[in-house]
Amino acid sequence: MVDALAAAPRASRARSTRAPSLRAGSSSRSSTLSKPAVDVGEQRIYHMTHIDNLPGILSSGSLFSQAGQAEASQPAIDISSAPNRVSRTTIVVSDDGDSVASYVPFFLSTDATVWQNLRTRTADPRLAKAASGYAATEFVVLVSTIKAVAGGIVHDEYSGPAIAVTDGDATGALTRFATAPYETRRMLQTLRDEDEATRILDAEYLVHDAFPVELVTLIGVANVNVRHTVKTMLQAAAMPTKLVVHPPWFQPAEV
Repeated sequence: MVDALAAAPRASRARSTRAPSLRAGSSSRSSTLSKPAVDVGEQRIYHMTHIDNLPGILSSGSLFSQAGQAEASQPAIDISSAPNRVSRTTIVVSDDGDSVASYVPFFLSTDATVWQNLRTRTADPRLAKAASGYAATEFVVLVSTIKAVAGGIVHDEYSGPAIAVTDGDATGALTRFATAPYETRRMLQTLRDEDEATRILDAEYLVHDAFPVELVTLIGVANVNVRHTVKTMLQAAAMPTKLVVHPPWFQPAEV
């Protein structure tokens, strides 16, 4: 995800401190159960960050949540707007009281709305004004999978860091959060359903506190020049992560 950015915010409103459960949507449950189960373990998750942030990430060994960045080193380049960062501190994810800002955010699609707006330089309240000054080619895409992060989630045996999945903007009035293993699995399956294809562009996969870099299975870059720069960084950090040049991830998505 683009450094603690959420999907497009809806109108501001008061919100309960208790996150809504996926169990509240019975129609979603019946729709999901009527279709073949999707192997959510193979679902990729994506975190976009400016290349200047990569040395710090590799040095610390983790991606940190917005809240965790207050204790760790701040990113060299943070393009999230101040109002967006504040909003993410006000929404409580679950009964433990932690806010969205306590989670490392990932997209579930490389055509995620906020990433699309950044690479087309479209005005977006989640993005700082300075964001328009950066080209999409200056960013890298850190890729992992649900299975790499939370392998046991597919069998309701997950015991790792707290995970949450949203079906839209994490600060949106109608957004639901799934936190229990079976709920997160069901929501991921629903988002992958053809009928929910547009919702996955605003969905988020949230990992509590920090995300170890060893769980990054692939790094995508825009061109060979960036690949050379990132390869040098990875070699210096002794991190043998697969590195690929994939221009479509950095170009405007086809509509």
